[in-house]
Amino acid sequence: MDIFKCKYLTHENEEIMGFCLNQRCQNVTQYCYLCLNTTHQEHFNDCIRFTKLILFMNECMQVYNQQRKQIEKKLNKFKIIFIDQKKWIRKLIYWKI
Repeated sequence: MDIFKCKYLTHENEEIMGFCLNQRCQNVTQYCYLCLNTTHQEHFNDCIRFTKLILFMNECMQVYNQQRKQIEKKLNKFKIIFIDQKKWIRKLIYWKI
């Protein structure tokens, strides 16, 4: 992962650690260690590190993939039922003629 640097002049060369997710926060959402201890200290729990964010995103992707596979299985079952019903309807039509 590339290293991002803090934009505050007094924090120059400090590595960005994560993002502040507090909706009421008026400060820059990216934070370094110094930002976390000064501008985001009142809502520390709303700040999430890149590592936790990546883990959370990976968990979401796993859940998404599991749900997608389940939906695909159900869709395939539905297709089979649909094809069978279509064949049955054709047979009924043929028998009536």
